[in-house]
Amino acid sequence: MFGWTDIRDGVIASGPWAPAICILLYAATTILFLPTTLVGILVALLYGPWIGLPVCVAGLGLGMSGSFLIARHLAREALERRIGDTKLYRRLEENIQQEGWKLVLFSRLLPINPSSFLNSAYGLTRISFARYLLASLVGILPNTLALLWTTHAAGQLATGKMDARILLLLFAGALLFALLAWLPRLLQR
Repeated sequence: MFGWTDIRDGVIASGPWAPAICILLYAATTILFLPTTLVGILVALLYGPWIGLPVCVAGLGLGMSGSFLIARHLAREALERRIGDTKLYRRLEENIQQEGWKLVLFSRLLPINPSSFLNSAYGLTRISFARYLLASLVGILPNTLALLWTTHAAGQLATGKMDARILLLLFAGALLFALLAWLPRLLQR
């Protein structure tokens, strides 16, 4: 049986190739509609928030790009048959025409969203790839950093390395998640 610890041990054993493997894992989980949070946790525990951030952003960027381009060029007809007539897709297309990159950015800022679905759905819209990718990358930064901070701090606490800096990271990550969760109410005003 192949499990999560096997993946973690394999990444660690890869030595200098570990960041590249983490990037590919992030990209693959994004494209395959699998939970990317587990890869983020792995990256946080291996590298911490500051080294882990570029690894996560590169992996998510590669995965979001792949999903978008697959939807736009390879699976367009099948996806349009599946979701093209849905109310959600029609609203997305209308909003993309009006707000474009802003919609992508705000959808990425929300801590809970169907990001794998959105990657493909955005590929069916008229938004340009460059605007989609830039807005997506900027939008994922706060949530990714919050995940890395809180996971790294929790890992440090679990191993008995508790100090003021670790507690500050934990509270900063939790505060960032709380602010991002409050964002939809702020935007409604």
